[in-house]
Amino acid sequence: MHSQIISFTLNGKVVDAQDGSPIELASVYISETAIFTETDALGNFQLFLPQKENYLIKVNRLGFKPIEKKIKWKEVQSGKLIEILLTRIVNTEVEITAENEDMESGG
Repeated sequence: MHSQIISFTLNGKVVDAQDGSPIELASVYISETAIFTETDALGNFQLFLPQKENYLIKVNRLGFKPIEKKIKWKEVQSGKLIEILLTRIVNTEVEITAENEDMESGG
């Protein structure tokens, strides 16, 4: 008798928490597995998941704060679109100045 692996499709979208715009090329992966993908130009992604009670989805993109989101099996099974909001990292500018020593003093 052969065992059958049942997989389900998780459809999601990654958007900017500030303005709701889609985030392209965000990495989306399931913790402790080799299951991963990237978002398309519209922020959409699709993962094929084996049946499990809960999933821990990790999402990251350069310039945004990485996020982990727990997804329950019922949410995956329902087929509803999972929306993930990423928050921009606020860059703080640092100005570095240097002073030249007076070269005329022979130093």
